[in-house]
Parts: sequence; structure tokens; C-alpha cells
Amino acid sequence: MRRIWKKLLVVALVFFTGTVSGCTGNSELHGGNYDNKDCWKTITITQNSGRKLSLDLPFELNDNGDFESDDIVRNAEWHRYENDNIFVSVDHCRFFDAKSKINFNLQTFMADFVNYEKMHPALQKIETRIINGKEMTYAEIQAEDNGRRKIECLGMDSGKESWTIVYVYRNDDTAMQKLVEKSMATVSLQ
Repeated sequence: MRRIWKKLLVVALVFFTGTVSGCTGNSELHGGNYDNKDCWKTITITQNSGRKLSLDLPFELNDNGDFESDDIVRNAEWHRYENDNIFVSVDHCRFFDAKSKINFNLQTFMADFVNYEKMHPALQKIETRIINGKEMTYAEIQAEDNGRRKIECLGMDSGKESWTIVYVYRNDDTAMQKLVEKSMATVSLQ
């Protein structure tokens, strides 16, 4: 009987520690402690060539699926996360032809949204950035989706493959803005 109580005490302590630190799976339901560096994890997705895209986030990309192929894109996949505060999508495309390249623009970055025109997206900024030694296209988009939304995007080519990373959050949410800045600074392709 003593053994059972000891085990229950250990389980209760582990649960309590995770809850207090904000690292439990549902921390985002209670405001989320996104500043807690112990909760951040490196997400890694491997391309066909063996290179790996990695980025740090305080949550898993827990929704995954495929886009339909066409005469340019052999196959494409997406990895997403969404809660009331933020939407993050990482899209990966593989091309039939190595000469194919994505023109990173408003339409490219809004591809995750069905009928995105209803959001009235407006491209605010598009520029080239070097992040962790890799040239990427950065875009900032303003949109309406149950309030003003800021959409920050990264796009990069990698041989016969390309990546887009899209972060969407409310304009006035400074905690999510900091989260996005921190996450973008960790994006790398190796």
C-alpha cells in the first residue's frame, strides 16, 4: 500500500510541475507560457534530398496533410498548428522539374486559406532576408478574419523543393508577435 501512495505522489508532483511551468499540452488554453524556453522544441521536417528544415516553436505542428499534385508540383504536404491566438503552417512542395521555382507572392503565401479573397489580404512588405545563412523571401500581409490579422511569411527554394512558413495572429497581440520573431530567427535548412 505504501508503494502505491509513493507512486501516486510522484505522478501528482510531475503533473503539478508541468502545470505550473506552463509546459502541459493544453497550456495555450490558459494563455500559454510561450516565454518559457523549456516549452520550446525544434520541429524538423526532412525533404526528399535529405536536407532538413527546422524551426523552434512552443508547440507541435499537429495537423498534417497533402496538397493535390498538378503538372508542376509532384507532391506537396503541409504541417499546421492552430489555436485561438495563432495559426502556423509549414508547406513543402516537390517539383517534377529542377528548373521550376515558386514565385513567392501574395497568392503563394495565402494558398493555405480557402477563398482567401474574402479576407481582403493586402501585401504590406516583401523583401529578401538572410536567416541562418539561407536566403529567404519575407512577406508581411494584413488581412481581415474576425478582426485585423497580421500574416508573416517566409519562402525559400531548395533545389527541386520549396518551403513556405506562414504565421497568422491578431494585429494587437504582442505576445504572438514576439513568438513569431523568435521562431523566425530559428528557421534553418541544412
